[in-house]
Amino acid sequence: MKTRLEQVLERYLNGREVVVWGVPTRRLLRALKPFKFRVDDRVDPQYHYVVAVNDDDLSDFLSDEQSKSFQYANDYLTFDDEGGELPFERMCFNVPVGRQTYFGDGVVGACKNGYIKSIGQFTSINGTAEIHVNHQLNMTFVSDDIQNFFNEESMAIFHEKLRKDPKHPYAYSKEPMTIGSDVYIGAHAFINASTVTSIGDGAIIGSGAVVLENVPPFAVVVGVPARIKRYRFSKEMIETLLRVKWWDWSIEEINENADALISPELFMKKYGGL
Repeated sequence: MKTRLEQVLERYLNGREVVVWGVPTRRLLRALKPFKFRVDDRVDPQYHYVVAVNDDDLSDFLSDEQSKSFQYANDYLTFDDEGGELPFERMCFNVPVGRQTYFGDGVVGACKNGYIKSIGQFTSINGTAEIHVNHQLNMTFVSDDIQNFFNEESMAIFHEKLRKDPKHPYAYSKEPMTIGSDVYIGAHAFINASTVTSIGDGAIIGSGAVVLENVPPFAVVVGVPARIKRYRFSKEMIETLLRVKWWDWSIEEINENADALISPELFMKKYGGL
C-alpha cells in the first residue's frame, strides 16, 4: 500500500527532482526511499518539488519573489516527524487529524489522554484553547500528585471508582469527543471533555467560552457557560453545506470554486438546488 507521501508526490511531481529542505529524519528517509532526492537549500519550482522537514515554512527562507513561485501541495509540502505526513491526513497520539488543521498543546494533551476521537479538516483551534475533564471532588484529596505514590493495585482501584461511581463524574465521558471540519475555537476557550462529545462542522466557539454541552453544526457559542448566540447561516444553507462538504474537496476543486466559497449567495445558487 502506498503511503500518503508517495501518493502526493506521484500526483504533483511532474518529472521534477525531489529536494529535502532541512535535516531529513529516519522516518522521512524511509518515506522517500522510492524516489530520487537530494538535500539542498537551492530550489526552483520549475525543476524541484520541495519536502520541508517538520514545520519549516519556505517563506521564512526565500525571497518574496521566490515565495510567490511556490504553491502549497503543488510545489512543496511539509513532513511532520511527530504526526506523520502533511499536508493531508496525520495523527496526533492515534487521533486522526484532517488536513490544514492546527492547534496547540492544550489539544495535543487531550489527544494523548484519549479525550478526542477525531479532528476534521480546515479546523482552526487557538493555541491557548484547552480541553480537559472534570476533577473529582468527593475523595479525601484533590491533589493530582498523590497518585504518584500509588502502587498499581491502588491506581486500579482509583480508576475503577472514577469509572463506576456516579458521585465522581471525572475523566470518563460516554465517548471521546469528535471535532468537526471548518471549526473555529477562539483564544482561551475551555471544552469539558467529560460532558462534551461533539463539536459540529462549521461551529464557532468564542474566546474565553466554557463549553459544557455539545455544539451543533454551524452554531456560534459564547460565554460562561457557553450558550448558542446564533447560527452562521440559514437552516437551508447549513443543510447544503453539510451535504456538499467542501472541506473534502481536492485542492483543484477548492481553487475552481473559490468564488462560491467566498460568497454564500453564490454557493447556494450553485449547490442549493441539487
